[in-house]
Amino acid sequence: MEAPSETRVRILTAFLKLSAERGIEATTTRAIAAEADVNEVTIFRLFKDKATLIHAVYQHFAPGRRIAAYRVAIDASHTTRAATGLRTCLTFVWDCLDEYPQLWLIGIGAYWCYPTLREELAFHPQAARNLIEQALSQAEPMLRSEVDLPTTAMSLLGLLQGMISWRYYGWLALTAEERQRRLEAAIQPLFQDPSTFATHTEER
Repeated sequence: MEAPSETRVRILTAFLKLSAERGIEATTTRAIAAEADVNEVTIFRLFKDKATLIHAVYQHFAPGRRIAAYRVAIDASHTTRAATGLRTCLTFVWDCLDEYPQLWLIGIGAYWCYPTLREELAFHPQAARNLIEQALSQAEPMLRSEVDLPTTAMSLLGLLQGMISWRYYGWLALTAEERQRRLEAAIQPLFQDPSTFATHTEER
């Protein structure tokens, strides 16, 4: 017999998968029970309603707290060092968000339907945006003067979300090398001396 914690994780995993595929409203407890291989009564016993399930899914899977705990340390004494630090930060955010890309789909679908969960759902993308903006702020001495940090942070986060979503749907195939190349292409125009950054990239 499985421990309750293992059963709980199986239910959360099933709900995450099915909600991303079908939408939250179309994901019934019967379907979750079949996917998780548990009795439907067990779901009601552990999670009284869908709002509780969504909250539990985000508490268990969502990366917001891990992102918020990340300590940015970018050396802005030279373009290449600042670019490397910014790219490292973006790669970290990408890895965190890409672990469970279904969370974006669930969050968007649940935000207006479950007002009591809005703060929880918003925390995770906001943590990602804040981290990117913090990294840009530390790299700012090497950035072009016209770069607007909040706008650029939103643009970079949107790029990450778009590529992660496209990969999840199978619309985009990216190797690790191609992912790094695209991140470098996104941040290179931000720097005062992009030619130095380009030379450094070619030499890696």
